[in-house]
This record gives sequence, C-alpha cells and structure tokens, in this order.
Amino acid sequence: MTPPFRRVPRPCRCHVRVFTAVPEQVADARSWAVALLPRPPARVADAVRLAVSEAATNAVRHSVGPDYRLHVTVGRACARSWVYVQCEDRGGPTVPRSADVPHWSETGRGLHLISAVTDLSGPLAEDMSGIYFFLSWSPGAVRSVAESG
Repeated sequence: MTPPFRRVPRPCRCHVRVFTAVPEQVADARSWAVALLPRPPARVADAVRLAVSEAATNAVRHSVGPDYRLHVTVGRACARSWVYVQCEDRGGPTVPRSADVPHWSETGRGLHLISAVTDLSGPLAEDMSGIYFFLSWSPGAVRSVAESG
C-alpha cells in the first residue's frame, strides 16, 4: 500500500518585482518586501523595512536606468527563518560602497545602515549592479533598529 501523499514544505520562496526608479516608489518597495515575511517579529520587520528603503533609495539616486528590480527570497531552516534581498539596478557612474562621511552629512550612510541591521550585506557581483543583504532570525536573535544605533 502506498503511503498517503504528504506535502513537503518548500525550503524557500522567491519573489521578484520591478519598481520605477522614482522616490515615490521606495515606500511601495518597503511595504511589499515586509509583507512577504511570514509573521516576522517587529525587530525583523523594522530591519527589513530600513534596509530595503536604503537599497531602493540608492537605486533611485545613483542608477542611470528607469527602474530597479527587487528580489526577495524568504526561507526557513533548522528553526530559523531568513530573508535574502537583492536590489538590482541598471548601474551608474560608480559601484555601491560605504563612504567615509563627516558626522554632519545627510547622505552617504545607506550602506552603513544596511550593514548595521543585517547579518550580511554588500554590493552585487561585478557583472551586476546593486546591493544585497541577508538576515536570519529566531526569537531574540536580531538586533532592533533602535538597539543598533
């Protein structure tokens, strides 16, 4: 006798959406990415919201293209949930890098902020333009945005 069919949970789910490279779309990118997370703790939602906002703003300000693509992959393994986000744009005159800026500067802190609230982040591979970040969590494992500053 054949055992009844049993669904095996998918290890991860990948979502992709293209946003127009205008400031008004950054809020939509933030909301969309956070909505994909399966019941995240508030501190995780805050971290993803901030990191997506900074990555999308970077694409809007520095890319030469009319749009950017946001890839959000959400998964769960060994009692930990995780999210990998990749914000891919059309490139610009420079590659994303952390800047040494004076403490009074209002710009140049986006990559520092992303790094502060995620487990891993950086520019995409040389043949791509944009930023990625990775964040995993279990209860009490992720710093809140307020705690990281």
